Amino acid sequence: MRKGLCAIAVAFFLLGMAPQGASAATLTFLPTDDTCIRSDSTASTACGSAASLNIDGVPAKDLLFKFVVSGIGSQPVLSAKLKLTVDTNGGGGGSFFRVADNSWTESTANWNNAPAISDMTPIASLGTVSPGVTYEVDLSSYITGDGTYSMRVTSASDDSAYYRSTEYSDPAFAPLLTIATGSTGGADNPPSAPLNLRVVSVSAQGPSTNDLLSQLAALIQLLNQLMALAARGTP
Repeated sequence: MRKGLCAIAVAFFLLGMAPQGASAATLTFLPTDDTCIRSDSTASTACGSAASLNIDGVPAKDLLFKFVVSGIGSQPVLSAKLKLTVDTNGGGGGSFFRVADNSWTESTANWNNAPAISDMTPIASLGTVSPGVTYEVDLSSYITGDGTYSMRVTSASDDSAYYRSTEYSDPAFAPLLTIATGSTGGADNPPSAPLNLRVVSVSAQGPSTNDLLSQLAALIQLLNQLMALAARGTP
């Protein structure tokens, strides 16, 4: 009898190890605002409508990005990456910093009224960047859920670089934030529906129903074999 109980215990242990279903989503966002601000033209706001954004260290020219993230809900963020494409002029890629004030807009921001960096530890940094090349900036430590996120990008290099903006003629080269989420909740706990994405692509991943049924059938067969062995043993 004890062998039979052992067989049942082994079967339930294996059932517990079987995949219970998983879901994942990829959400992509354009900036709601992106611009550059210039220390040599402190009141200028012309960058907000420019097709490329200039970053430089001498004289200082910083970038500002704002993203409104939704659709994550209770799902964990596996990664958050910002894609930036360099235009015709490469140089120092810059360091990316948190900004707590999200009230700025690309149509009004200038050097005088721009939001200050809220944490002097960079989220990420890029070295020298080359014209026409697309780079990914890892923002996973910053973007962890739904909300509004602003960044200020500075450069210590005197070699100016230009990034393509949301106003660039080909939207495929615009700045793009890609967030990957994951869950072990299965179909009963899907990602919440995005509410205000400007660009979105969602893909579902995880074991299919047929896979789960096949695994269950194999476990039942194993249980039957263990029970048969137990029945031939000594009580």
